[in-house]
Amino acid sequence: MRSFWMVLFMSICAEVVYAETGPLDTQVSMWNLIIAGLTLVAAAVTIKNRVNSLEEKYQGEHRKMEQQQAAQALINAEFREKIHHNEKKLINQEKLILERLLKQEQILFDRLDERLNRFEHRIDFIIKAFGEGRRGGDILEP
Repeated sequence: MRSFWMVLFMSICAEVVYAETGPLDTQVSMWNLIIAGLTLVAAAVTIKNRVNSLEEKYQGEHRKMEQQQAAQALINAEFREKIHHNEKKLINQEKLILERLLKQEQILFDRLDERLNRFEHRIDFIIKAFGEGRRGGDILEP
């Protein structure tokens, strides 16, 4: 591309220098114009090709980026689904543990209630025994 611009520049300069030094030769001027025109067309084609190349590169990278974003979105969705599944699993495990603890607690309260009832019966028996003992009876008698 630089060589085309150099040829164009030299052709124009040669025309100007030649015109100042002597009579203007129309054949040389025509060749210089043709060379300048061809150089300009070549430069335009080169620029157009470069622009097309950059556009294709940009579109390719844009497509690649979109594919990466789609893949990342898919991975994120799968990850969220796994997290949701694990949360459900943990909640179910916690529920089972709490149910077991509640059952154990209920069993312990039932045992405690049973012991408390036996203790109350013993206290009632002792109170009855002391009451009968004051009246003159034997405490150990049933």
